[in-house]
Amino acid sequence: QNQDRPDQAGDEALNEAEVFASRVVQLAPKNMETSVKALGLQGVALRRLKRYPEAIGAMKRAIELDPRAYHNWSNLGALYAMTGDLVEAERCLREGATRAGSERDKWHAAAWRNLATLELFLQMNEAGEHIGKALEAYDEDVLAWVIQARIRLELKDQLNFRKALDDAKYADR
Repeated sequence: QNQDRPDQAGDEALNEAEVFASRVVQLAPKNMETSVKALGLQGVALRRLKRYPEAIGAMKRAIELDPRAYHNWSNLGALYAMTGDLVEAERCLREGATRAGSERDKWHAAAWRNLATLELFLQMNEAGEHIGKALEAYDEDVLAWVIQARIRLELKDQLNFRKALDDAKYADR
């Protein structure tokens, strides 16, 4: 029932996914691509189960195997943010966004959006530039439009209430 909405998966399904990913890594330790994917999925499942230290370990192992995988950097940054380590969160989210580059799809956009969200929280003006990169990558990302509106309402160097309203309207389309 939840196969189209993995974010709605129950704990039982997440536990099964974590065990399966662990087995894949054990069975295919020399297949780097498979191991990286399995460790990334394991990290996401563990994060959703709120088993943050284990999730961080899985993501770090995935990055050790393939440091080019921008999405694992972004996921690791989100994990650090969830645990309150904002210095590591920023470092990893920045690395993820940088590695995502200027590819145009919703996944690459998410890396830039995640970085901009943390920067907004930290009141960093770079958030405006980075949410712009997210929207360049995928201009249908509703969350990116909302974050852009918030940047224009919350960061004093970027205050623009009219544009913030336009962004909010666009997100609500």
